[in-house]
Amino acid sequence: MSRRRLELDKRIEACRQDYLAAKGTRFEHFFCPILMRDEDCEVAEGHIVPRSLGGTAWVPQRKDVDNFFGEIESDFIAAVRDLSRDSLDLFFNRDARGQHHIGLECRGQRLDNYLIDADSKIPSSHTRVTAVAEDGQERHFAVKALPDALLESGGTGGESHIVIDCDYRAAAKAAAIKGAHLTCFYLVWVRIRLFIARPVRCLDIERNVP
Repeated sequence: MSRRRLELDKRIEACRQDYLAAKGTRFEHFFCPILMRDEDCEVAEGHIVPRSLGGTAWVPQRKDVDNFFGEIESDFIAAVRDLSRDSLDLFFNRDARGQHHIGLECRGQRLDNYLIDADSKIPSSHTRVTAVAEDGQERHFAVKALPDALLESGGTGGESHIVIDCDYRAAAKAAAIKGAHLTCFYLVWVRIRLFIARPVRCLDIERNVP
C-alpha cells in the first residue's frame, strides 16, 4: 500500500473518530459533510487550494464530489494560472484559445480566425496573417474572409484587439465555496455538530440575524 493511501486511510479514521464522538456511532463507509450522507464511495484527497495552483493541504473527500467542483472551477484555475501570460502568447496557444474563448476583434466586429503553420495551405477565400513579436518571431493565423473584405472592414488597416469571452464568475464562486468547505473540514474535521446533526438552511440563519 502506498504512503499516500496510508495517509488517506489515517485521516478517514480521524473523521470516523470525530463522528463517533459527536454522534455516539461510527459511520459505515464515509460520511460526506457536503452531501450529509454515509455511502459506499471512492474517497480521494480533496485539496483546499487546487494542486495545479500549488495547494498541498487536503482532507478526505468523496471523489465524485471533488470531481464535480473540479470541473466547474477549471476555468478559474486557468484564469489564475494564465494571469501573467502575454495576451499574444495566449492567442497563439491552442489550449488557451479554447479555455478562455479567445478571439480577435476589429472596430467592434469579430473576425473568425484559426491558427496555422508557416507552410499551411488555406482556402482561397481566407486571408493569411503573420504576426511578428518583439523578438522577431513570426506566428501565423488565418482569417475567414477575403483580403478585400478584410480591408473594407478595417481588419488590416485598423487596430485589432485580442478579446476574451470567458465569464469566470461561476467558476470563481465554485472555487471559493469548495475552498471554504474544505477549510472548515481541515480545521475541525467533522467536530462541528451542526454539520452532523442537520444541514444549515437560509431560514435558520435569517431567524438568528439581529
